Amino acid sequence: ASSEPAPWPAKFAKGGRGITRGVPQVPEDNRWRLGKYAVRADFDGGNLRRVEQNGADGAFQLWTRSDCEGSDHATQHRTWFHFRIEGHSPGETLSFTVMNYVKQGKIFQHDYRPVYRQHPSGAKYARCNQSVTHWKTDQGQFRWTFRHKIETAEPTYFAFTFPFSHGDCVATLDAIDARFASDLSLRERVYVRRQTLARSLEGRDVDVLTVTAPGGVSECDYDDAPVASSRVAPPGATPLDRPVFIVSAGVHPGEKPGNHMMCGILEFLLRPDDPRATA
Repeated sequence: ASSEPAPWPAKFAKGGRGITRGVPQVPEDNRWRLGKYAVRADFDGGNLRRVEQNGADGAFQLWTRSDCEGSDHATQHRTWFHFRIEGHSPGETLSFTVMNYVKQGKIFQHDYRPVYRQHPSGAKYARCNQSVTHWKTDQGQFRWTFRHKIETAEPTYFAFTFPFSHGDCVATLDAIDARFASDLSLRERVYVRRQTLARSLEGRDVDVLTVTAPGGVSECDYDDAPVASSRVAPPGATPLDRPVFIVSAGVHPGEKPGNHMMCGILEFLLRPDDPRATA
């Protein structure tokens, strides 16, 4: 998207479906001023623990936050980063060394590169224009550096891979809701029920979408299922002989490709005239 990532939601903001969200655990130090540069990760999908300038202008060291850091569910997984930097000049090459990453040297053997987007001129994220270098320290720690030559002085976003934020997820599901609400003939061919299954540690909705053929679905005999929203009923009971498949995505913050895969799955399953989807 060409717009900026959304800021963290306000305290006890009302969700679009009547659900009161909790208080996001936003670290206080998600903005840094380093000489002429300003770095921030205080937006939906942003993640950095620390950033320091590494000697010369344009060179930085980054530390990422682990999954669920600061909670009882913290792990040692440290993959995802997403931040914004400004204060650079056109033609300047920025260099970022990631200091506390999990060992993933194999992905860089085939010229894997993080992504960037300049705002507001950049319509979408693209791969950085220089290759990554990686190595082990004498103490066996994995380090890697990515570089990018900046085209303009606009603020620039960098991420490990193509982002997919909670806001993107909500927008995708809202679009599906709107599509089915406005098309009765579509509802007669595809059964879709959206629920809030749980809430994240930051109080954000974790939704589940039930997709099936409408034939044989009984709205008078609900399936038993945990529902966090009183506004949304469980999906209707389906015939007992109908196979059930469960697909999940985005369990870890770094699993953004899984979120994009899920969008493709939904787009395919919601095709009412595709015999492969209706089979």
